[in-house]
Amino acid sequence: MSVLKSQRKESKFEVFHHFYKMRKEITNLVYRNFGYKGTSDFERWLIDGEAKAVLNSLREAQKFITLANSIFPVYLFECDERRKFQDCAIGLHFQLLQELQFILESLPIDKNSYVRFAEMINKEIALLKGWRQSDNVIRKKIENKKEN
Repeated sequence: MSVLKSQRKESKFEVFHHFYKMRKEITNLVYRNFGYKGTSDFERWLIDGEAKAVLNSLREAQKFITLANSIFPVYLFECDERRKFQDCAIGLHFQLLQELQFILESLPIDKNSYVRFAEMINKEIALLKGWRQSDNVIRKKIENKKEN
């Protein structure tokens, strides 16, 4: 049985939904100086630099997720462009993992508290890869139309 369009709930695009939740959590971590309590000028310089790097990675990842989602592929070149944006978003998430790893190694902070952030980032990477893989179905449909 189908549901009338006017009575349907808006579906959540899990890639976006999870990304916003993750971005909020990581931004709160940055706001709390990554959980570090030190106050020297060097530490402040390091924390400020890493905060900027982490927030820029999040901002750029959101940009590429949005760009990829704005393309509904009808032609093969659009599939390629969308995939390029998805790849950039995935790469930025790996970069984010590396930034957090550097922070863990550079500051005397509780490493166990970072496990959940790594899990959130890895889940987002998996969601992005799943989205990218599901686009292969669209690509095949476009290729089949082209052959006929």
